[in-house]
Amino acid sequence: MVKLLKKTLTCVVAGVVILTSIDAFAGCKDGETGENCAQELGLTTEQKDALKENKDTTTASKTAIRGDLKEARGALREELKKPDPDSAVLDKAVSDIKTAQGDLVDARVESFLAMKEIVTDEQFQKMSEMKKKQEKKRKKELKHRKKKMDADGDATTDEEVKS
Repeated sequence: MVKLLKKTLTCVVAGVVILTSIDAFAGCKDGETGENCAQELGLTTEQKDALKENKDTTTASKTAIRGDLKEARGALREELKKPDPDSAVLDKAVSDIKTAQGDLVDARVESFLAMKEIVTDEQFQKMSEMKKKQEKKRKKELKHRKKKMDADGDATTDEEVKS
């Protein structure tokens, strides 16, 4: 039973991680970078306001859903700690986790679709290109950090762990 739960949770978490790569505003952040992004995309004031409203609504919704998810995970954890866990309680907790994770994915997709309704096709295309550039930059920075850590000897190798 516990093994099945672990497999189920692993699959659900993996699905959520994959689906959360959908970014509602293609990597544009708040503050100066967001303004630069909006300017580069040629967003109107109305579009910026609509995108901010979409983000705020989505953030509030996702915060509530994350609270439900945290509660369900806590219930599952507590039940699994018991010497003789009740399978009905476990099933309910797992079901609640799946529901909350599905709700998070739904909220993210709805936000993405709302964003696509706000921007023009050209703006969306440019946003996608900006996102790709940002991802390349992020990967390059991570690779550079990893090389630096390896050079500094901070990274632990498999051989060090074994000994």
